[in-house]
This record gives sequence, structure tokens and C-alpha cells, in this order.
Amino acid sequence: MGAAGRVDRPAPVRRVRLRNFRSIAWCDVELRNPTVLVGPNATGKSNFLDGLQFIRDALDSRLDYALRTRGGLDVVRRKSGGHPTHLTLRIDLTSSLSPCGSRNRRSHMRRLLEMVTILGACSGSTPPIE
Repeated sequence: MGAAGRVDRPAPVRRVRLRNFRSIAWCDVELRNPTVLVGPNATGKSNFLDGLQFIRDALDSRLDYALRTRGGLDVVRRKSGGHPTHLTLRIDLTSSLSPCGSRNRRSHMRRLLEMVTILGACSGSTPPIE
């Protein structure tokens, strides 16, 4: 609960950027209400959704849980010639999230930053966040 008995809800995600996650080389998607994913089979729709679930799992529990449930870093990192070393999953929240937001939101953002740092260490370099 927040100030004055208000229930704190997670800030809505407004933009998702994935790089070298499963079959996705790069995507940058601005989410609107509603957002519909449409495309032929085997074009990354499910992998895009798994990227969001991966972030949720890492924030709600731990990064090692999110990786382990998907088979490890080598499984979630995109397979291509040269096997990429960078894996980037980034979400941008709505601008209504203030630095004075709830303790829960600040904790989730801190864990997200830790997750990005750990993924960089696992891949041997710091993942680029653009």
C-alpha cells in the first residue's frame, strides 16, 4: 500500500527493446493500449512475449531462476554465426513513474539494473543499453 491507503501498481511498460534474445536479433516495440502481435509462424512473437516474462521472472524472483527455467544463458542468447556475446532486455516504464515512487518500484528497478549487470558478466562484456 502506498500513501493514503492507495494500492501501488506496477508502472505500465511503454517500450520494450530486445537484442540477441532467443530468435530476436533486435526489436524495439512501443506498446500502446492495446498492443497486438501479428505475424507469420516462427517470426518471434512468442520469443518477444518470453522476453517480457523473463524480465518479470527475474524481477519477481531472481535472475538465476529466470535463466534456469529457460535452460540457461546459452539457450536464451540468440544463436547465429559468431554466437553473440551481448544479450539486452530493456523495458521503459511510463513517464508517470517518479523517483519518489513506492519502495516496491524502486526495488524492482534496482533488481533490473543488477540483472543487466549480471547478464553482462555472464556474456563476458557489458551489454549495450541504448
